[in-house]
Amino acid sequence: NKLEYNEEKYKEAKEAITIRLKAMIAQNLYGFSEFYEIFNELNPIYKEGIELLQNGDYKKLKLAREGIFK
Repeated sequence: NKLEYNEEKYKEAKEAITIRLKAMIAQNLYGFSEFYEIFNELNPIYKEGIELLQNGDYKKLKLAREGIFK
C-alpha cells in the first residue's frame, strides 16, 4: 500500500489547499462572506455565471424575468 507521487495531482491539490487557506484567513479577519468571495475561485459553475453576466450572454439566454437586467 505505497502511495505514488503524481505531479499533476500535486499541483491541483496545492492550488486548492492554497485557495482554501486564503479563504479561511479572510473569514477569520473579515467575516464569513469573504470566505466564499475567495473560495469561489475553485467553483467552475460560479466562474461561468460571472462570465455570463460580464459578457452580456445572460441577456441573450433570456433567463431573467422582464426588467431585472436592463
